[in-house]
Amino acid sequence: PFGNLDVELRSRLREGVRSLVKGTNVPALLITHDRDDAFGVADSVAVIQEGRLLQVGTLREVYEKPRTEFVARVLGEANIITPGEGIGRSLRPAEMGMIRPEHLEIVPVAQGRLSGTVTEIRFNGATVRCRVTIDNHVLMVTANPGSFPPDADIDSEVGVTWRPEDLRTIVGGDGVEGS
Repeated sequence: PFGNLDVELRSRLREGVRSLVKGTNVPALLITHDRDDAFGVADSVAVIQEGRLLQVGTLREVYEKPRTEFVARVLGEANIITPGEGIGRSLRPAEMGMIRPEHLEIVPVAQGRLSGTVTEIRFNGATVRCRVTIDNHVLMVTANPGSFPPDADIDSEVGVTWRPEDLRTIVGGDGVEGS
């Protein structure tokens, strides 16, 4: 509903709507395709695809523990991991995994769980976004500029690490049988 507004006005309007709804203590339903609107206004979220309710919970629960690939992607960028080599070696053959870019960390090769080649780096002000290719699989990494290794550059070898609990098991596709 706020899509045609400039960024600053959109942010202020989201805050105003949230404050108004909270102040009146009246339940409200916001239907949106914009995840920034959802995160800016809502306490909880229901993800629906083609009329099917896929997951309901607080924004944090659904963002951090999506049940399906669709839910993972609709609420933010997600590295989808298939079973096998590298980061997917802990997954069983029928499983898929998901890890958010901000849960991966670029470190020196010797300190990484895996190593790969940096193929892209984008400085976005508050974050650095980086693509790392590991065994023909591309991982997106989002880091704070202060924690991003200054010697990491395009075509450099880096280590990638993560906390085991941040790799989530999910259902592939939309998670709906017969899809």
